[in-house]
Amino acid sequence: MAVSSPVLDAVASIASEIDPNIHSCGSVGATGARQLAQPEKDLFIVGAKSYGRAPTFLALTG
Repeated sequence: MAVSSPVLDAVASIASEIDPNIHSCGSVGATGARQLAQPEKDLFIVGAKSYGRAPTFLALTG
């Protein structure tokens, strides 16, 4: 599993879901532990930066 997307600076498993070229504001579904898991056991990337630099990120809907 890749740790991050170099374009969006986000967890690779959710990068396609938050790509502003594919999705518009509000069209991204919720994510969970499986999508945020990293190769290291019990390590997760969470918080505002977990969605990287996508300009369409909404703090209220994550």
